[in-house]
Amino acid sequence: MSSKNLNPLEKYLHSKIKFSGPITVAEYMKEALGNPKWGYYTKKDVFGVQGDFITAPEISQMFGELIGIWFINEFSILKNIYKSHMPECVQFIEMGPGRGTLMNDMLRVLNKDNQNSVDLFVYMIESSPFLRKIQIKNLCNLEKEPELEKEYDSKHSNRIKITWLTDITQLPHKEAVHFFVANEFFDALPVHKFQKTPKGHKEVLIDFDPKENKFKFVLSPMTTLNSKVFLKLYPDYEKYDHLEISAEAARYIDLITTRLNQYNGSVLIIDYGHDGESKDSFRAFKNHKLVDVFTEPGECDLTID
Repeated sequence: MSSKNLNPLEKYLHSKIKFSGPITVAEYMKEALGNPKWGYYTKKDVFGVQGDFITAPEISQMFGELIGIWFINEFSILKNIYKSHMPECVQFIEMGPGRGTLMNDMLRVLNKDNQNSVDLFVYMIESSPFLRKIQIKNLCNLEKEPELEKEYDSKHSNRIKITWLTDITQLPHKEAVHFFVANEFFDALPVHKFQKTPKGHKEVLIDFDPKENKFKFVLSPMTTLNSKVFLKLYPDYEKYDHLEISAEAARYIDLITTRLNQYNGSVLIIDYGHDGESKDSFRAFKNHKLVDVFTEPGECDLTID
């Protein structure tokens, strides 16, 4: 394989490694999935039969409708607890909303149950401008090209307002019940990987092999700052052969729980994983098939349990 066969993102990452040395797995994931110009989620529709994977909302509308019913039940429970102190306003936040299919199915149910008694403000946490446009078209009645920074009425009701944000920190503070939903969102957040060796746990890094002209895993010869910070959070880490720790996932969970403590509400996280066994779960998918994680960065989905 010659250097001319490297795609633009590979060339960029190669230059970065050549200049400053091996990068973390988290940095590789962040660039491969979210690079503003060449990232996997920023330039194309990756869902469905024509994409690389299918999520549950794309298979049946019942999935989103049942989740909508679950949140209606959560709201009823809170109303019974707080009664007159219950805000008649709900902030509904979806993280990583894909095409907007899940939210569309939930809003169909929520609008029928609501009967115009509660103001519903929906916030879609989406960093990809490409996916934002698809979501706006699916959730709102528009006859022209959408403006990404604008609030829109839902096609289900003009009392349901939908706004797009690039990060959860942009979520406004309102005296409202907060409901969060994340379907197959946390599995795509960047992770730092650590591997057990005879000399203790070492961080797994990514280097570039000039002979093979491709990326490869290497172990950091020294204790990295990430090792010092993250491993001490797990007192029993030494019993694991592999550890995958996401600072970004921890940040989201911290921000969500802070909101719930402040305003009340619920969070529903739907994802796949395992029950704590020590294994390497970092993998890639392309055309619905498992491929090497270094296959065409920016063209494959990267995921961890």
